[in-house]
Amino acid sequence: MNLHLRRRQQHLVNNNNNEELVVTRKRISSRMMYTYCKYLAIAILFSGFLYSFLAIGIYLGEAISDKVLSDPSDETTGGPTYAIIHMGPHKTGSTTIQHASKKYIEQLRQDQYEMPWAVNREKFREKSTVSRQNQNQVNFATCFIPTDHERKKWPCDPDLLLSGLDIARRRKNLFVSAEAFDKIDLAGVDMLHSYLSQWDNVMIVISYRRFYSLLASIYNQLTKGRTLSHSHGSIIDFTIAHLKETNYQTLPSQHVSSLPNLLERVNTQFGMDNITIINYHMNDPVEAMFCQTIPNAVHTCNAITQLSHIAVANPSKDLTYDNLVYGAIEKGLISITTDHKLSEISLAARTYQENTLNLTSSDLSHICLPSDVANDLLLVSLDYERKMKKLFPRVLEGMNDLESDFRATLSKFCKVDIEKTLSDEGWRNLFQSLNTTNY
Repeated sequence: MNLHLRRRQQHLVNNNNNEELVVTRKRISSRMMYTYCKYLAIAILFSGFLYSFLAIGIYLGEAISDKVLSDPSDETTGGPTYAIIHMGPHKTGSTTIQHASKKYIEQLRQDQYEMPWAVNREKFREKSTVSRQNQNQVNFATCFIPTDHERKKWPCDPDLLLSGLDIARRRKNLFVSAEAFDKIDLAGVDMLHSYLSQWDNVMIVISYRRFYSLLASIYNQLTKGRTLSHSHGSIIDFTIAHLKETNYQTLPSQHVSSLPNLLERVNTQFGMDNITIINYHMNDPVEAMFCQTIPNAVHTCNAITQLSHIAVANPSKDLTYDNLVYGAIEKGLISITTDHKLSEISLAARTYQENTLNLTSSDLSHICLPSDVANDLLLVSLDYERKMKKLFPRVLEGMNDLESDFRATLSKFCKVDIEKTLSDEGWRNLFQSLNTTNY
């Protein structure tokens, strides 16, 4: 009996030990899992770019397995397919091209070209939450761009990648235009190359604009929407600052892309034979894209060439009168409290100069680039063009001499002489009279 009791007690002890062992193992397992998850989360945070693509891959794989995409038996091109990726860069006519792609979307479809934003809008309207539902597919481009600034401002939208796969499965041609691509790095180029492997032919389209012309346009873009709280510096200060930053390893700043460097990165996967350059100075960007660059876009080209004039999207603005108003504010000649009133006063200044005095903004006194700065800008622009000619000599044939063109456009790098202009009694009286109004 005692032996039986001892065996029973030992059995209970063993059971208790087993239960404690199980609990202990569970605790250890939980702690290990917690530690694993903790470090996995840290790894994900520090490799967000890679994780984004992993998530996108899983997302696309599930979508394909669930047969979200169209049946590949849909009508096809009947020949080899093309993927056309227009990478801008900024201020080379990209917005005008994108507007045209939206305006002529039906003609592009007749030519068997489709765009992810259009497919996305039609098929996944309720599902997509982050994408800009328009022709600038920046949310497509940022899926291949690692910079935090771009991805935070314009998050990658996996639905656009999914829509692109839909286009590929139906054997249609792809057209994507996004100047954000000018920030793509080597890893992004590798991923873009893999993604585009679903089409028979790939063409990367990049536009060339001379450096000095590009710099002036970018300043205008950054400045034309300024407000009372963000007046920006003058174009002279802007130019000097960018020339200090300029070198062909990192050229030249957050605002201006290095086209030679972009071409070198794209060349690593696509090769120069698959890169096409549009010369901004020689061709209308819309006709150059849809009539001279994209293969077999007959219907689209016919529709475009029937127009007598193609409107330029995102045009530049004469900043002279805004600068005068800012000067008048600094001189205490006028007090303005809202951005709307700032625009009204600027319009009043334009009306005074052009209607009352029957003059133009060019007739005002200006301060231009110092000669040494102008010479530096010319040298950088010449170096920039030499690099392009080395890569694509035929594209730049027939252009006007750069130096003579540069001299003719130097006026774009001038600012209105505030001191001299506001010393004129007529201008002082104008702003003081406007100040008595409820501004």
